[in-house]
Amino acid sequence: MNTKETTVGVSILVTDSKLSQELRNAVNSTPGFKLIDEPTEDQHSVVLIEANGSQEQVLKEVSVLKSKGYVGGVFMTASNYQQDLLLSCIQMGVDEFLPSPLAPENFIAALQRYRTKHLSTLKPASSGKTIAVLGARGGVGTTTVAAGMATHFWNEGKNVALLDFSRPFGDISLFMDFEHEYSWKDAVTNLTRLDSTFLRSLMYPYSDTLQVLSSPVSSHERNDLRSKGIQDVLFTAAESFDVVIIDAGSVHDNAALTILEHVNEPIIVSLMSLTSLSSANYILGLCKQVSPVLANKIKLIINRYSSKAIIENSEIQQITHKEIFAEIAEDHEKPLAAINRGLPLMQAYPNCSSSKDIRALARRLTETDHATKKGFFGIL
Repeated sequence: MNTKETTVGVSILVTDSKLSQELRNAVNSTPGFKLIDEPTEDQHSVVLIEANGSQEQVLKEVSVLKSKGYVGGVFMTASNYQQDLLLSCIQMGVDEFLPSPLAPENFIAALQRYRTKHLSTLKPASSGKTIAVLGARGGVGTTTVAAGMATHFWNEGKNVALLDFSRPFGDISLFMDFEHEYSWKDAVTNLTRLDSTFLRSLMYPYSDTLQVLSSPVSSHERNDLRSKGIQDVLFTAAESFDVVIIDAGSVHDNAALTILEHVNEPIIVSLMSLTSLSSANYILGLCKQVSPVLANKIKLIINRYSSKAIIENSEIQQITHKEIFAEIAEDHEKPLAAINRGLPLMQAYPNCSSSKDIRALARRLTETDHATKKGFFGIL
């Protein structure tokens, strides 16, 4: 299924005529979408509903639209962004809650997330699990975690893609000791050719079932990663592999947020230090600004965890305003030794504490797959 083959109908029900026109203009200028007047005329359509009046009545209408299958997706916008309204939206099956004032670009981003998910449901069950690993800062072990999970799924017999979108450095080829001719730059600059066959031709075959899309060698090209094209690359990879792991690096810009928005499982890796945790809190705040859905989905991972650290778990949660999803034990010289050997940690030291914790993390993310693909939290 190519993302260019299916057009999604969009119905906009807001009272502000100026905002309505801005949103309509944005939809008209975005490929893959068309405006429709009646939301129920297309069961795969998306309807944007304003909930600034009688919220109870609006939520009842949403419940009918969803339960009867009249529409494919329901987005809600409201200036009263309260926790009780958000919880009600979740219970009613609202796909996206977009706080007011609603910017057209945020609406389009939400529509694109819905379309990616919708198209993946039209495809047979081969659509893959996508996991993005973002570092709170450089040097927190992002690449070790990403390569470790990719190796785990490979050992489990999965068809795995490892995408090196890491910036400012892209080190997967060093961690896994190979040279490459192509990179993601070749993919995002040739979107008209992008399909499963073309994507695989750009990837380094680490094994028969583990393929790596490398980062450009040039720092200038690495820093030129833009939101445009990321979605198509991720969607094509998910079509082609059972599991897609993205090393999202430690640069916190729109490109990184786009990656987090368009995966099933976004995770942020931090150390047990005030500087790292402060950066993690900053990123989590950005995620909340972008989308309440993303803010709820993203998971906090503590790397090089030690029970002897001065900072306790309760303090970490106070700093980041996020519960710790998983901990990866401090393993001293093992990760560095694996890098110097040119092997993923999981291959070099499969039985060390860090490897065991990365395996446990990968399994937890897989086990939550069924839950994250449903309702409000699974629409990305």
